[in-house]
Amino acid sequence: MQDTAHVIVRGETIKVLRRSAKYGIKLRLRKSGQLGTFLSDESIYLGLDEELSKTRLNELLEGKVIYL
Repeated sequence: MQDTAHVIVRGETIKVLRRSAKYGIKLRLRKSGQLGTFLSDESIYLGLDEELSKTRLNELLEGKVIYL
């Protein structure tokens, strides 16, 4: 199942497409559409550790699919 959502990292709102995976979720960047559901846990996770979140966030912004 997939749905539209958004995360807020360092004050920046990022629209994503969320897909269910076997043991987590996958996020992919969206460029248009409504904000959708706010993913609070994923927002916190992407904002916690500087190094990890920086690489994950850059991958997401480059258009790659990230697995959380």
